[in-house]
Amino acid sequence: MRITTASVLIDCIKRRASIPENQATFESDDFLAFADEELLLGIVPAIMSLHEDYFLFEIPITLVKGKTEYEIPSRAAGNKLRDLQYKPNPNTFIEMTRIGIGDRFDNGGMMTDLRRYYVKNNKVVISNTLSDSAGELVFVFYIKPSQIVLEDRIGIIQGINDLNNGKTEIVINAVPDNFSTSILYDVYKSESPSTILKIDMKPLTINTISRSVTFNTVDIPDELKVGDHLAQAGESTIAQIPNEFHAMLEQMVACRILEAQGDTAGLQNALLKLQQMQNSGANLIDNRIDDAPQKIINRHSLLRSGTRKIRR
Repeated sequence: MRITTASVLIDCIKRRASIPENQATFESDDFLAFADEELLLGIVPAIMSLHEDYFLFEIPITLVKGKTEYEIPSRAAGNKLRDLQYKPNPNTFIEMTRIGIGDRFDNGGMMTDLRRYYVKNNKVVISNTLSDSAGELVFVFYIKPSQIVLEDRIGIIQGINDLNNGKTEIVINAVPDNFSTSILYDVYKSESPSTILKIDMKPLTINTISRSVTFNTVDIPDELKVGDHLAQAGESTIAQIPNEFHAMLEQMVACRILEAQGDTAGLQNALLKLQQMQNSGANLIDNRIDDAPQKIINRHSLLRSGTRKIRR
């Protein structure tokens, strides 16, 4: 299956909306802006509604002694979390208990041992007991797909060289003009669904002659391979959804274009086709493992825990 980069996406939208090449109404940035809107407000919520954990991402944050408030990651879709977990050591995850802000009082010491937290605006506030602990908070959330940009703003990885000094050199096909050591970077898969592997990586050096960007080795994800993409943080030249949904994204943008042009007949036909795509798409990705549909289980039920106990 072809990789639908930004320029391919634009060409497909033009064909679907029968837009001539010499038109001057819409620029490339207009098509991509429409695509970003339809992606974030149409396709992504529809995929998330199936609860099959597409776009799931997690970030560990080291606990700071005495600190109780931690910002929800800005890359979280809807600025919401799927879960918050406590990780006291590399091999252990412990459940956190969410309470309302009205329940933050200690009530005479009755709740001081619970690993509890509440949400305040865009922060989670943890209990004083946990704030004095070592370890990490793990923010689990659905990550927003990156803004779609033209291919000249990303680098295609052609080599990954461990320099054996705590640094790793990533060689790319060309160094884009927007690359510099003052910005952060993402790496993501070029294959469907273009999963984001690591975000907000800080570069050490950039060499335009060798076409390389150097990072600390600890920042390089194990899954990264030749052919994947390096991009400015929050950008991608591929819509980060399953490839089968790229045609739907093209159709949704084509409908926007036809509406803007006042082509009522063309819009009606395009909407009918879009409806067919939406029905087929939902059936395609629902139940990611056909022979093992996800079971809804109460994690606190007596049958699961075996005995009643207080969560600590």
